[in-house]
Amino acid sequence: MRVPLYLSKFSNHLYSVPTHLLFLAVRELEKETWRGLHDRLDDSKAIDEVLHLETIPHFTTPQKFLQRIPHRWLARLLHLLTSLLTSRLYLAADASGFSLRSASVHYLERLGEHTAVRQVLKSLDLVDVRTGLIVATRALPGHRHEAPHLVPLLRQVPFDVRELYADKGFDSEAIHTYLQCRGTDGYIPTRGTDRPMTFYRRRVWIYQRTRPKEWDRHYHRRPFVESTYHAIKTRFGERIEGRTRRYQERYHWAKVWAYDLRVFARRSEAAASRYPPSSSA
Repeated sequence: MRVPLYLSKFSNHLYSVPTHLLFLAVRELEKETWRGLHDRLDDSKAIDEVLHLETIPHFTTPQKFLQRIPHRWLARLLHLLTSLLTSRLYLAADASGFSLRSASVHYLERLGEHTAVRQVLKSLDLVDVRTGLIVATRALPGHRHEAPHLVPLLRQVPFDVRELYADKGFDSEAIHTYLQCRGTDGYIPTRGTDRPMTFYRRRVWIYQRTRPKEWDRHYHRRPFVESTYHAIKTRFGERIEGRTRRYQERYHWAKVWAYDLRVFARRSEAAASRYPPSSSA
């Protein structure tokens, strides 16, 4: 990642940045609380055998690390994990909401509480349909529209993006223009002729209607991102902890980081079973 081994020069050098990242991944994969993570590490033999740690971290130690880690490090970590599998991406873009409250809407209505603002955190993600990894992510307030944030998110991806699949919510001339300048084939259906048909939108509109079979052959990959959201919420839950926006964004990244590690492990196991090491004579 090309980052320092410790967050501060005043660190006591007990737990490095990779160790803290491992703590966050274990917490999400094991569905533990911060106190439960401390007990899980205390009962595990991996502390001595694998990590070679002499002490167990306090339950607030990984929590404070998540508050202090720079956001650019998190994006760099996702890119590093993606580079281990591929350098040519076929991305599907979409957004989904994560709840900021543990109580359901039905429970709040029974209590007579009404929220004026939707208590959700919207996640805009770019998912590679070939590997299943989330390449880039951005957390937004629930009332924000995700289309204006797609181009800034794509600029952070340092790979060759061959194709991009998205729904009609991302249909804009600015997005189509950026994809053409980058050399990416964009499969974003237009919203119809009720809006002014500018240059690149008109080209997509004509292509969609003159070559429907070829369009459907590429566009059918877009629902893959919806199955990714279902897998994340089923495996790690759909609630985002934290009271501040800064902490909520980093906690959302921890879910994405744990999900990518899980996908990477499954692909590595599948590759190992498909191509077992040859035994020497």
